[in-house]
Amino acid sequence: MELKKNIANLITVSRIVFSLLMLLFPAFSIGFWILYSLSGLSDFIDGIVARKFGIESKTGAILDSIADMVFFIVLVYFLLSKVSLPVWLIISIASIAFVRLLAYFISFIKFRCFVSLHTYLNKLTGLLLFFSPIMYYFWGLQVTGIILVSIASVSSIEEMMIDIFSNEVNRDRKSLFIK
Repeated sequence: MELKKNIANLITVSRIVFSLLMLLFPAFSIGFWILYSLSGLSDFIDGIVARKFGIESKTGAILDSIADMVFFIVLVYFLLSKVSLPVWLIISIASIAFVRLLAYFISFIKFRCFVSLHTYLNKLTGLLLFFSPIMYYFWGLQVTGIILVSIASVSSIEEMMIDIFSNEVNRDRKSLFIK
């Protein structure tokens, strides 16, 4: 019974483990892609499992955000080690990171806890980031960068606006316009 209660969180923690294990493999090797795929799969199913068994929790939502950040940081490490980024993209990524950190700071000051929202735009950003290596392969850096920067920018600004105008923490808020 205890396993059933924690299965979604264990799936989420596996994403952290898979992400960190990716660092042991050369970029874009078979081992990398297996762990990359397992990370994506765990991100997809942890929420489904939590909802199916009725075991959604604040801890699970926080773990999910942490797992997403670990995966993103590992992905950025591989990206920076393999791809020479143009200045516009570096500035864009830094700007998005600044807005995200500002949103986290605002929510921490306002609500006294770490808040990362599961909005539709944040989910779309995560999905696009997950598929970014494939997008890069087919469309190149310019197109992939423009798509990712555009969606991530709007997503970050939306999260900050929600944090500013909200009176309570709702990690599952869908958008600025939909509660």
